Amino acid sequence: MKPALLSSFLLAAGLCIAVTAVPSNGARAEAQAGAEAAPGNTLVLGRITGNPRKQLPKMTDFAAYLAGKLKDLGVGRVNTLAVPDRAAMARALKDGRVDFYSETVLSALYLEAYGEGEILLREWKKGVASYRSVIVAKVGSGITELADLRGGKVAFEDPSSTSGFLFPYGALTDAGLTLNQLPSPRANVAAASVGYVFAEEELNIAGWVVRGIVDAGAMSDQDLKDLTRVPGPIKKSLKVLYRSPALPRSLFSVRRGLEARIKARIKAVLLKMHQDPAAKPVLEKYYRVKKYDEVLDLGYPRRITGLLAARGM
Repeated sequence: MKPALLSSFLLAAGLCIAVTAVPSNGARAEAQAGAEAAPGNTLVLGRITGNPRKQLPKMTDFAAYLAGKLKDLGVGRVNTLAVPDRAAMARALKDGRVDFYSETVLSALYLEAYGEGEILLREWKKGVASYRSVIVAKVGSGITELADLRGGKVAFEDPSSTSGFLFPYGALTDAGLTLNQLPSPRANVAAASVGYVFAEEELNIAGWVVRGIVDAGAMSDQDLKDLTRVPGPIKKSLKVLYRSPALPRSLFSVRRGLEARIKARIKAVLLKMHQDPAAKPVLEKYYRVKKYDEVLDLGYPRRITGLLAARGM
């Protein structure tokens, strides 16, 4: 998908905020868009997304709020910039075209590992501090542990899903299983490996498991609890085969090399933001964030991130 370039300027709290989306047709176009978006004493709030028209409007009030809190440090405005993938975000950070961003734990660790990002705080996205990846099997299937999936099939959500693909893929690999993507859920699987397919939605994943199309499926524990995603009658036929350690729901990071006093101010502002009545609607619009707090142990996600990176994922 090639998101169209957006270029519009909004006024909020007396500050100008440029909203720009980076197209996915090369670094040159990204550089041009970044140059337009970040003149002078400007900071940039970035986002990895394939749908900038939907995501950028959620960011403008948050950008304006931060700009107001940084004004006395010489920051004139905070722009927003959308990029299509992690590689594009790494380039934008390296070039100084993005200064801070919110991302899933894997994307945050990826950008940190490549030396461009620095994880600052945990973000309670959609009001949730942490969540887990789960792998479910059908009740009565005889599958009791991950090793039982050898020669079977697993349904994942989509290639970009942290809890519905990347972490469970890492967990299965970490358990000594070899995974191979299948052209369809009906395709044959080599006895020594685990075949996997993408089902796109939690209802499909759960339904395929219950109907025996696949032997197991992966999703987040939050989605498993959501009866709109996994209806009660289907859920009753599922059992949790694997549950990952707790993962931060989202992380807020800054560009490595961002001026220390600005980084310190951003951290202080975010830690107190949920206590400011004026900030509550801003946080609600910005991905229904409840609050920011200090990051807990990232040992497990770091290990899985390293494992995935070794496999070129």
